[in-house]
Amino acid sequence: DEPGGGGPAGRAASAAAAEAKMLEKVARGDKLSNKERRLHQKYLQREEERREEEEKQQAMAEEPPEVQTWLKELEAFSLHLPSGDREDEQGNVIGASGDAVSVEGFTLSAPGQDLLKDASLTLAKGKRYGLLGPNGMGKTTLLKHLATRRFPLPATWSVALVSQEAPASSRSVVEEVLAADAERARLTREEGELLAKIEASDGDGDAEQLGALCERLAQVGA
Repeated sequence: DEPGGGGPAGRAASAAAAEAKMLEKVARGDKLSNKERRLHQKYLQREEERREEEEKQQAMAEEPPEVQTWLKELEAFSLHLPSGDREDEQGNVIGASGDAVSVEGFTLSAPGQDLLKDASLTLAKGKRYGLLGPNGMGKTTLLKHLATRRFPLPATWSVALVSQEAPASSRSVVEEVLAADAERARLTREEGELLAKIEASDGDGDAEQLGALCERLAQVGA
């Protein structure tokens, strides 16, 4: 198609030119027509969606490799929570503070089927729970949604998920479980790096940072 023709390429070129002209008028502070205002609203909405997607991808890239894998896997599933639950910029549900969480009437779906429909979930601090059900009913998927905070968990809770099948290693069972706590592993690694840096040079700033790290490690129970 010619750029100015009526085919897909021509229409795309015309739309791009109209948008560029509209943006020039916005930059100059000129008055927009009704059609240009609608075009500007669509442009702003598209830019907001692009920014949110970039932030989501950046946040995913900062997660540990195993969590990144879970997030990719969960893209194939759909979680519908009761109305009223809010999300942050990374798509995590913002939970209320406290010692318990209760979600009534949620639905977890895989492509073509509902795994959990109109289900309820209650978790309280200090309690132990068992998750029973036949294979393929969504138990692991539910746990991955919890581990990636797609449910409204309190921000003060640390969440770790131990894989069903861990690769062969020299780590003990306890070490394997502790390694599943991504935040604890990251803080412990940073602590070791700071200790080595402090031993090499007496820096007050590093000592203060180490104190803050130790305080955070105590908070997560390390």
